[in-house]
Amino acid sequence: MKKQLLPMTGIISTFITPFTEDNRIDIDALHKEIELGIQEGAAGFLIPCDASESTHLSEEEMVLLVREARQAAQNRCMLISNVKATDRATRIKQCEDYLAAGADALNLFLQPDPNRTEEEYLSAVRDIDEIHPSFMLLQDADMEGPGLPVETIVHAFEQFESVRGVKIEVKESGNKYTELKRLTNDTLNISCAKGRDQLIEAYDRGIHCFMPSGLFRIYVNSFRLYHEKSRDAARKLFYDMAPLMLFTCQKDRINEYFHKSYMMRLGIFKNNALRVPLEMDSYRERICQEMVDLALRIDERIEEYWA
Repeated sequence: MKKQLLPMTGIISTFITPFTEDNRIDIDALHKEIELGIQEGAAGFLIPCDASESTHLSEEEMVLLVREARQAAQNRCMLISNVKATDRATRIKQCEDYLAAGADALNLFLQPDPNRTEEEYLSAVRDIDEIHPSFMLLQDADMEGPGLPVETIVHAFEQFESVRGVKIEVKESGNKYTELKRLTNDTLNISCAKGRDQLIEAYDRGIHCFMPSGLFRIYVNSFRLYHEKSRDAARKLFYDMAPLMLFTCQKDRINEYFHKSYMMRLGIFKNNALRVPLEMDSYRERICQEMVDLALRIDERIEEYWA
């Protein structure tokens, strides 16, 4: 099966779910978040996903996110839905529901399992391929190890028509970008996610998409500076934004709390509430707000990196 590179480049932002004071999804803020991302140049959204607090959302709420995001976005950006159900029947139903609600594509996320055979993995991919999404990404997630074998990813890409890309979140991601590009003659679309603390290296290695949370203006300009101006210009912005990346890479849910605090300061969200509250003492709250201050300062001077 001969494939061409999926024409998807730039920033695909993971979606942060806003909530009302009574813990329901805030539809108004949802629309504002999508609109802000589009206006700042995001190519699309991964919705729902872990950053959306999907483990604390019902199946109906996750479908609602996709439906409302489609209404807000119209056809101005791409919507990719994360499929993470652990059993086959629920996984297939999620795919069908997300596509019916307006998702453009699917991201198959199977939790790392050292006992899963390649045949079992490819069988799960086949189930989704037979639904005929416009395209599918494979989530390669294993922050403590190497993730999916390169050969398994290549086999899925070669066997299934809808498999067009991979979202890599593994312990040592850099070499994997390069190896997959080589083995597929640069026809597999490769996204960087958790490797954002090595972002310039990821750009150097030729990733096609970057999938961070929020901070649309900063991340879009980082990608554009590298590809439209110079590596040095992108590197200067990277050095300034590095503290934000380190802060949001923590293992707890500080990533979501930070981005909600940032959205609240922009007037997009009404609050920074998580579905399940995060314990924040005064020390951590102070650092979080200082990071928001930094993000806003970089936003305000973004044109300086283009000078």
